[in-house]
Amino acid sequence: MRLAFDLEQIGAWSFDFTTGQLQWDDRSGAFFSLPADRPISSKEVLSRIHPEDLRALENNFQAGLNTFSDRDYQMEFRVIWPDGSVHNLLGRGRIFFSKDGLHQPAHILGTFFDQTISPNAELDHEQSLKSFQDLVETVNDWVWEVNQDGVYTYASPRVKNLLGYEPEEVIGKTPFDFMLESEKNRVANEFKRLLTMRESFLALENTNRHKDGHLVVLETSGVPYFDERGTLLGYRGIDRDISERKRAQEALIQANLELDAFVYTVSHDLRSYLTPIIGYAGVLKETCQERLDNQSLGCLVEIENQGYRMLELMEDLLILAKVGHLPRSTEPVDLNEVVADVLADMGSLIVQAGVITEQHPMPKLRVPKSLLTQIFYNLLGNAIRYAGSDGNPIEIGGERRGDLVSLYVRDHGPGIPESERSRIFEVFYRGVAGRKTSGTGVGLATVQKISRLYGGRAWVEKTPGGGSSFWVELMDIQNPRE
Repeated sequence: MRLAFDLEQIGAWSFDFTTGQLQWDDRSGAFFSLPADRPISSKEVLSRIHPEDLRALENNFQAGLNTFSDRDYQMEFRVIWPDGSVHNLLGRGRIFFSKDGLHQPAHILGTFFDQTISPNAELDHEQSLKSFQDLVETVNDWVWEVNQDGVYTYASPRVKNLLGYEPEEVIGKTPFDFMLESEKNRVANEFKRLLTMRESFLALENTNRHKDGHLVVLETSGVPYFDERGTLLGYRGIDRDISERKRAQEALIQANLELDAFVYTVSHDLRSYLTPIIGYAGVLKETCQERLDNQSLGCLVEIENQGYRMLELMEDLLILAKVGHLPRSTEPVDLNEVVADVLADMGSLIVQAGVITEQHPMPKLRVPKSLLTQIFYNLLGNAIRYAGSDGNPIEIGGERRGDLVSLYVRDHGPGIPESERSRIFEVFYRGVAGRKTSGTGVGLATVQKISRLYGGRAWVEKTPGGGSSFWVELMDIQNPRE
């Protein structure tokens, strides 16, 4: 989110851990003598920090990540411009973590204040406010300003689209005047804390009453603004209507809960019925084989085989349901070791299939080892089934590009028709070739679910010369010194 409304003396910036994108306004870029009209890497920013301040800044940032809870930090540091001049900045920010139980960093919202700025360059508050108003009149989100008492001193015209009120009907009131009674105390207490700590905030959800009576869920973000003496004057921020998104999220959550409940029922309850079926078939096959003809024995063998296939499906469904319930690893996992272990476990299957494997160096990343193991079990099992034994190897590898890690398993078999590639990761979809081999049609769906859980995706491409190349992308935020 670009906080273009934070004017003149304060530069605003944000970092999205999911996309790995840093966004800041022109003022922040100017503070570092870096442009704001193109993507900026973290390395470029760190290259501007004075060497004597860099380690303390990194330690302060890492301490915020290690708390696994929303936390604010503030620090003074020096920036060296290409012309050799040194500038003293005050950096403030807040790290927001995901609320899905994984405790993953989601966003950082922050500001920079140039403490070396000349007093002659400062604009008075009235002039800043006029520029602020001119800038935001056409912004889609509702842009607002409140004073230190939480009273609106400015509201952009967009408020009418969100809450049905004209801007002049909002001026002089507080955000709490539009909220449900159940929301007022919660948000008011949070605002008091923000005022005390002078904190920025991001994506604070609150439910409001529209002028016509219906409920509107808003997502509110804001940053504090100060006068030239550093006195807090209030907050500037934006509101956006997320009502439809919330309804969709709630429907999705409910659907996932129902799916998980169904899968657990299938994997646990139905498994208890399958066990005696398989067991009795085995007993009859062993104890009655002299009294049964070949056709009858064949029926018992088929009952046993189908029972085991059903158990395999139960286990795969249980794994699919469990994906998403594991926290992100705090220490990097070595993918080379993961793949080596998987290949060792699948050794007899590889020999039986008559294929060879070729492992290339891979990076480390912070994803649970069990999930990474599951990815390679599923992709390698798939490749072994379809690769064929023509002498070409199954290739396994991966690479890191910034915070994005890409993994691949490549075979040189018959390949997957282009018409099936978009559906190959759907649950139970197996395609034409898959119907002739063993499998449940859940493995690739599990791979896709893991990749999405960690901000990535999975897809398949045609291997040059024939075959299939399965790719998995995962987001993995690095420490600045890694």
